Amino acid sequence: LKDHALITLKKDKVQHASPKAKRAGVVGGMSLSGARSKCHDLAVVETDNPTLQNSWDGVLSQFYALTDRVESPRQGVAYLDLKPEQLQTLATMFSARVAGAWTLEEAHALALGLREGEACVPTKAQAHKRLDTMPIYFLKGLGLNARALTRLGWMGMERLGDLRSWSKPQLLSYLGKDGAALSSLLYGPYRTNVSVYTPPVTVDAHYNFETPALEPYELEGVIKHLAARLLERLAERSASRLALKATSSTVHFTNTKLARQPLRDAGTIERLA
Repeated sequence: LKDHALITLKKDKVQHASPKAKRAGVVGGMSLSGARSKCHDLAVVETDNPTLQNSWDGVLSQFYALTDRVESPRQGVAYLDLKPEQLQTLATMFSARVAGAWTLEEAHALALGLREGEACVPTKAQAHKRLDTMPIYFLKGLGLNARALTRLGWMGMERLGDLRSWSKPQLLSYLGKDGAALSSLLYGPYRTNVSVYTPPVTVDAHYNFETPALEPYELEGVIKHLAARLLERLAERSASRLALKATSSTVHFTNTKLARQPLRDAGTIERLA
């Protein structure tokens, strides 16, 4: 989906839009129907979709293979404790914006000013210079909303460095709770350590077809068999999420569902699958 007009959606409202979608006139807060009227070939991702969370958990597991220090405050954002020479490799592997810094707050802000697949490891002086010259609208990625951006524009504030002359009480008095993201970046408290990552506990079961399955009924017995194997591996535990993956030479399908009740019997697993 990298080159598609892509939006993320929550409760039928656009949360984020890719550059291609923005060029078509799609903006945050727009309804899905309004976005589709601007761009007919939109690709839509629900941010509360369990499949999306499952995919993000998979990315975090790949990060965990590099270091046991991994944190993710939300989907799409992760903090890792890595050596400087590892950053560009990470950026290239995941087409990600990767920045190294002395605090998590600075690293996050610096990454917002990079391109996909780009990494930077500035000195402290270079980091402060980059941040001071960064347009304030880049900080939407930290949670700075449109209302705060507009109010800062009224005061002639265009770059992060313009705010250095303000005290923390002044900033919060002017922006209220909308200034929380800027406050933590400018005044702290700062975080310098990444917590140890605890991977989610999972159990899995697989089945390989010896001959191609061409009819839906051929899957029913397999799903029943896999449900029984999963129950056996769960032992006395229960699960809350079920991911189903099917792969062939031409198709890769993944779907994840959240269970309305704990998955602790084969029948419930089978029906959810």
